[in-house]
Amino acid sequence: MSPVSDTRAKHQMDIEFEAGLVRVYPTLMDMVRSVAGHCGKPHKAIAADMDLSPSELSRKLSENPDDSRRLNVRELEAFITSTGDRGLDVIYWLIERFLERPQARQDRAANELLKMAPMFMALMKEAMPELGAEVEQKMRAVK
Repeated sequence: MSPVSDTRAKHQMDIEFEAGLVRVYPTLMDMVRSVAGHCGKPHKAIAADMDLSPSELSRKLSENPDDSRRLNVRELEAFITSTGDRGLDVIYWLIERFLERPQARQDRAANELLKMAPMFMALMKEAMPELGAEVEQKMRAVK
């Protein structure tokens, strides 16, 4: 451990958010672009809060491989601050991407599947009545 981490007080934080951001937005930049477009604040206002021109912000968000302008960490902090509550989705994306334990991710996926099971069974019964009934019997036996 580093000397800095030895001197910090340790505490537990509870963070509640709806997981699934990483599935919808595969990259951090995808998440940032979504927040920029849906936070309810004009791009020129976000850019001003970040000490950028609107065109500079657009260039940084575009990730054009031929353009050397990239969003840096200082600008990301300013972006999150500028975009208010919706900007927190960027932080939630990072938490989900880097802090969620694999077992928790699997448990969440299993719970989502269980929530979908009744709808899936109804569709299966309608589409394939003989197979649907057989699967339903096996599911009852598992419970």
